[in-house]
Amino acid sequence: SESRIARSLLPGVSLSNCLTKLSMVECERIVRQITHQLAILEKSNFYHSDLRTWNVLWDASSQTASLIDFGAITSNPTDTMPPHDPFYSYALFVQTVAMQAEDQTGVDAARVPHSVSHLESRELDQLLGEVFSQSSSVDFFQTMDEHLQSSTGKVRGSELLISRWFSSVA
Repeated sequence: SESRIARSLLPGVSLSNCLTKLSMVECERIVRQITHQLAILEKSNFYHSDLRTWNVLWDASSQTASLIDFGAITSNPTDTMPPHDPFYSYALFVQTVAMQAEDQTGVDAARVPHSVSHLESRELDQLLGEVFSQSSSVDFFQTMDEHLQSSTGKVRGSELLISRWFSSVA
């Protein structure tokens, strides 16, 4: 049987075209909204295999971020580029948005974390280690979404570091 997704035309511009012009509040809002959308997909056993800034639309007037490229939605938790890990890709996406940096395609060279200070580098290593350790978790995005949407409950290191990235840049 064939499945179809119908979606109305979304207003906005590609996040990759406006990221450097956004405030840190808007950047954090984008991460929260995209995490929520990834959690909804994951709850239905689907994953976005190409999480990049050019696959997110930002509508400044409504302050809404929308995940696009539904052709990249799969039932297999993967990413289109090595190391083919959607959780690693998510960590890089968050860092890219927090640093308002140019996203990497992964075509010519493997996607790697953006250059950061020595202290931030250790924190990033901690975050990526935690992300990789949870890669087998079927509710990774749901858990991230719950922690990012609420200010209560135990916050794991990855959520804490995401919050610190945004607060240190602001």
